[in-house]
Amino acid sequence: MPGVPYEMKAMMDDYVIPKLISIFKLPEVYHFTILTIGVGESFLADLLEEWESSLPTHIKLAYLPSTGMVRLRLSCYESNATIQNEVNVLAEKAKNWLPNIL
Repeated sequence: MPGVPYEMKAMMDDYVIPKLISIFKLPEVYHFTILTIGVGESFLADLLEEWESSLPTHIKLAYLPSTGMVRLRLSCYESNATIQNEVNVLAEKAKNWLPNIL
């Protein structure tokens, strides 16, 4: 790939990504992110332990810490209205566990 950003981007968009899509069957991924501020990852994990253990096996939770905040990302490797609704309902339940830190 060329090192000039606009040339590389054009090649990725026009040739590389379409070729990869034609070769590989990639799953659709649905993400929902909850942003928390001023609370550490381990504290959040303790607060959400019961909720996290009740998540269905097809929905995964990732703790994504950075300075002063932790993003909680719910992910599912399929995307349709039913899955999106299920993830959104689970996210609302998480917010009930975290009312003062969102």
